[in-house]
Amino acid sequence: MSSGKKSEVERKEKRDVHKIKTERDDREVQREEEKSLSEVISYSNSNIPTSSSCFDSHVGTHGKVCIEKPSLDELNHKVVETIYRIQQVFDHEKDTVNDELKATGNFEYMDLRVDEAEHSMEMHLPYLAKVFQGYPVKIVPILVGALSAESEALFGRLLAKYLNDSKNFFSVSSDFCHWGSRFNYMHYDKSHGVIYKSIEALDKMGMDIIETGDPDAFKQYLSETDNTICGRHPISVFLHMLKSTSTKIKIRFLRYEQSSQCKSMRDSSVSYASAVGKVDA
Repeated sequence: MSSGKKSEVERKEKRDVHKIKTERDDREVQREEEKSLSEVISYSNSNIPTSSSCFDSHVGTHGKVCIEKPSLDELNHKVVETIYRIQQVFDHEKDTVNDELKATGNFEYMDLRVDEAEHSMEMHLPYLAKVFQGYPVKIVPILVGALSAESEALFGRLLAKYLNDSKNFFSVSSDFCHWGSRFNYMHYDKSHGVIYKSIEALDKMGMDIIETGDPDAFKQYLSETDNTICGRHPISVFLHMLKSTSTKIKIRFLRYEQSSQCKSMRDSSVSYASAVGKVDA
């Protein structure tokens, strides 16, 4: 075989190898995407109720984005659209409530970059879809940023009228303690024994305070412990809503879990809890 033909064959073989590798990489990416989506969807069938109870309106949080005003979600990102195709449950509330909130001058629509970075909605939609399957539910997603205590009280008052309406329900998204060096939080009270028991005691102290419905007590708890509860602001807004509404609602925690049990200072974990708020007759 001449050197020219040999070079052409070698180039063709390289192209074929590259094509096979590219196709393999594409299949790997597709499998990872399908796996990720499958994990999100299967969450709705989980027997571990570590998400907050599901409600019609959704108040979420984001740990990376600081915003001065709660943002209304246009629901235009891919994962949400995919879930909509799988679970035809929700109808986005495009008028009425969104318009009312926007008209207050205290809300704004988030841009696409923030929308795509946000994750609390994706965690709740499959669960909401499962529970509300067969019912025509409209949702009003609200992203709550790093609000001041005064702003938490303000938005609690603004949203209280919707909590007063028995047709509306709220879902508040939050993890609890993020413990470990990677979270820059390693509070350890040795009187509770092993580290994960100390974390549990810390979290349950906060859960007990949330059950009282007292936003000021919750704020004091956060100030004293610095517990890394990422949804501290939407939780505080909801507690202020309870304070501002004539409807008496009792909060009760249902379950508590940790992603892992920390036993050494090298370990890390994230805590999760689920709670339900019921009208106290």
